[in-house]
Amino acid sequence: MLQFQLFRMRVMGFQMGFDAPKDRAGLLKKLVESVEATKLRKGAVWHLGNVTTIDAHAVYFRLGVTRDTTIEVYKDGDFFDKPFARSPYTHCMLDTHYQVCAIARKSSLAPKTTTLAKRLARLLRDSALGKHVNVELDVSPLQDPESFITYLKQATVISRFTVTFSRRNLWDAESAFIQPLEKALTKAHGDKGKAEMSGEELDAEVLESISRSAAASGDQASAYLQPAGERRKTTKKLRASPVVVSQEDVQDGSDYRDLAARVRSQYKNIRGGAGGT
Repeated sequence: MLQFQLFRMRVMGFQMGFDAPKDRAGLLKKLVESVEATKLRKGAVWHLGNVTTIDAHAVYFRLGVTRDTTIEVYKDGDFFDKPFARSPYTHCMLDTHYQVCAIARKSSLAPKTTTLAKRLARLLRDSALGKHVNVELDVSPLQDPESFITYLKQATVISRFTVTFSRRNLWDAESAFIQPLEKALTKAHGDKGKAEMSGEELDAEVLESISRSAAASGDQASAYLQPAGERRKTTKKLRASPVVVSQEDVQDGSDYRDLAARVRSQYKNIRGGAGGT
């Protein structure tokens, strides 16, 4: 059973040109298609392969590395070492509409899937197209917000709420609070921001929408609240709980489409049905 961790692959900025895609979705797809083998460190060359278009907004590919090694062989009465190129790989799916990437865990490539996500982002940035348009990418693990939201809904009182945000580029970010902040941050040429609300009784429903947006963006949120049945207030945080999608195998077009559907469904669950179409 393959375990895919979900990441937000955000295009933070790029230089438009007559020969480059005009939108972020088109650029992400072209970046995947343009990646060439890249030597990131001595003896290891990283690649993207098996690039396959699933539908208008999704592409499947494999991320792997070739390392030179040797194997011990026996022939004609003698033992000797034979050069051998080993190329472990893992499965990936990128939805360019939601800017969400699914990467299958593979310990032979990296002990943590977040490391593979960073490798992928670097490959895309260092591609010929990435350098041509001076693309800026940010990759963040999606987070499961349900336990945090449960605290918000069940709290007797919520008196303080804090959320982080990044430069404006996500069409599906929470519109009333987050999008204006992202727009202001962009105009100020900032990269990251933090906002805080305080009051006697903050509305849990409003905070849920903001929290889901943060979880889907890889941002952070926290609340100072009084849990139901308790006398003292405490701080609860949106924990970095990985979002994982499982699938038996990924071998052909049917599997690719199933994976894309599972990833989109999980993403919309995080957004509470606010992920759009």
